[in-house]
Amino acid sequence: MYRFVVVAAWVLLSFGYSHGAYLTDLHRRLDWGWRFSLDADYTALAPGYDDSSWRRVDLPHDWSVECDFGYNPGCTPAAVGWYRRDFEYDPWDDCDRMLLYFEGVYMNSEVWVNGHYAGGHLGGCAPFYVDMAPYLKPGPGNVIAVKVDNSAMGDRNPHSGAGICRSVYYTGAPRVEIIPKSMEVTTPVVTADSASVNVRFLVENRTDTVASLNMNLNSVIPDRGSIPIKTEFTAAPHDTTEINMSFMVDDPAIWSPDSPVSCFLMARLYQGNDRIDTEILRYLIRRLEYVDGVAKLNGEPIRIVGACVDHTNGMIGALGYRDAEIRKAQLLKNAGFNAVCMADSNPPSPAFMDACCVHGLIVVDGVDDTFDRWSQSEIVPFDYAESDTLKSFGEPAAIRITVDREGIGSGDLAYALVEIVDSDGNLVTDADNHLMFEANHKGSVFAVGNTDLPDCHAYNSSCEARKGRALCVLRSVLGDGDFELRVTSPGLPAATVTLRRIIRII
Repeated sequence: MYRFVVVAAWVLLSFGYSHGAYLTDLHRRLDWGWRFSLDADYTALAPGYDDSSWRRVDLPHDWSVECDFGYNPGCTPAAVGWYRRDFEYDPWDDCDRMLLYFEGVYMNSEVWVNGHYAGGHLGGCAPFYVDMAPYLKPGPGNVIAVKVDNSAMGDRNPHSGAGICRSVYYTGAPRVEIIPKSMEVTTPVVTADSASVNVRFLVENRTDTVASLNMNLNSVIPDRGSIPIKTEFTAAPHDTTEINMSFMVDDPAIWSPDSPVSCFLMARLYQGNDRIDTEILRYLIRRLEYVDGVAKLNGEPIRIVGACVDHTNGMIGALGYRDAEIRKAQLLKNAGFNAVCMADSNPPSPAFMDACCVHGLIVVDGVDDTFDRWSQSEIVPFDYAESDTLKSFGEPAAIRITVDREGIGSGDLAYALVEIVDSDGNLVTDADNHLMFEANHKGSVFAVGNTDLPDCHAYNSSCEARKGRALCVLRSVLGDGDFELRVTSPGLPAATVTLRRIIRII
């Protein structure tokens, strides 16, 4: 049963700006310390199962990108994989549920906690969560086991990943809470002078008594300040209450592909003076319409220049790393696109959706024939292939490394372009030298490749240059100290590059 509470306000912007993260202070990342096997069966769900021989992995993880391609180009073998991890449970005050949240698993998954089935998800890459609380015991010795099965895919389908390919978190859920992922923000009216913002979310009360609650919203808008909104309401016992709040924004920061301004909404739920739950959400002040065959953004016609992409990230496979998703969005925007549509049936990662917001890409939600309906005259040709007629310069003389960043945080990715150049620093476009990549103990060589599909591998440390170039994906490890990459090739002097260690605050 649902109850409804509505509050509306017109507020002028107050001064002050704070940047919020998408994960609140109640979330804990669970990406490190897993074990993985392709040879296990259901005996692996037992807490006492011996997994000491299993491979140690960190998440995100895609086992298929390590495999040889099948008889169809771009296709990898299907299999069933198992993951296990020990979990120390410290019960949280006032929390009756302990949620294990998966950003995406490919494909069909089952989650077991201490030998008990806790839930799962059919299909690939959609986020889901399970409640671990009924099966946990206080202290160490708890075991999470996850079965991932993409065997039904066979090896006839293009690579779509296999494994827990996105991050995993856990969080305690209070007995009175904002239902996870229930918050929705819409902007039905957007003009240059003002914009209306509607906020909807669900509050669940799993206690035996009526809860008197306060909801404090704070909308943060860059270069404009913040808007505080408050409302009081009651939540009936063992019931769900729908809350609808609205406010007006003067002089709004309107989002467009040329001015991709994001706003943030922080919702804090209070019972008395105690903050019992928090949700944070990015939202955009914009209005998209399709009127009489014309696409309009914020009331003005817009020519959609779109690309169909899938959820994977090249030679690192389906791994949903934040840095890889940002790079994909940057490359699309730099190529002249202002919109993207997911070309496969798998939902994009939260990191890619955020990157599209930040870099000015409109995301066409859902898989349909949206792009196929464009007239041929509206399709903008784009050549992804590098020209085969590049001028070739002198003989290989050196290795040049160009990295996409100066610093790297723990667990982050960096992309290094490696080029074979002549004595004058010109690219030798017919060079096919064998390249070997080595990282110091502060990081690892995560993947190498050269645009030739069979020669692109994750967890490899060497490849041939193609047209004088290769790409290396680096991953830092936890801890302090700078990250160094060293690249060697027979007959050429070694080249090194150093990335300073930075602390990134999410």
